[in-house]
Amino acid sequence: MAITLLINPGSSSKKYSLIEDGRTIADMRYESNANKVEFYMQLPGKEQTSRPVTLEEYSLAIRHMLDTSLREGIVKNLQDITHIGIRIVAPGTFFQNHRLIDDLFIHKLREREPVAPLHIPPTIHEIDLVKTELPQAIMVGISDSAFHKTMPSRARDYSIEVQDTEKYDIHRFGYHGISN
Repeated sequence: MAITLLINPGSSSKKYSLIEDGRTIADMRYESNANKVEFYMQLPGKEQTSRPVTLEEYSLAIRHMLDTSLREGIVKNLQDITHIGIRIVAPGTFFQNHRLIDDLFIHKLREREPVAPLHIPPTIHEIDLVKTELPQAIMVGISDSAFHKTMPSRARDYSIEVQDTEKYDIHRFGYHGISN
């Protein structure tokens, strides 16, 4: 049995979907508001459930989600999770393509951290946790801006010198090209 895990790590929420044979077998999300965090779980054909969780559980949400998946029988063995797609919100043409998350990817992501401090640190934290919890799985960065890379140059480029645009990789990249 091969299961794919989709992850959307946001600044105030974390969303997880488990997919098997093209169908969703579980959706789980964590919503953080001030010092309160709520955990929601939706299983096919069942009512959505929710309950409060601690800030620590939120910080380690992947671990909590995997423990819940095992306890509820959604996943029999963590080895069954073979592929992971994680939403990547990061500026730069490098991130306009879906890519295997490897050392180069992490390096490039860390380079962009100062210009996207709301999105990149939680994403790096999530990637690190996922590598620890699911080392056997292939992890792919799903570009949130790939949808926008076909924008015509008149919409994508700023009115600055072309050589500066290319040298500093300054473009309108667009986000929210995927949803879950």
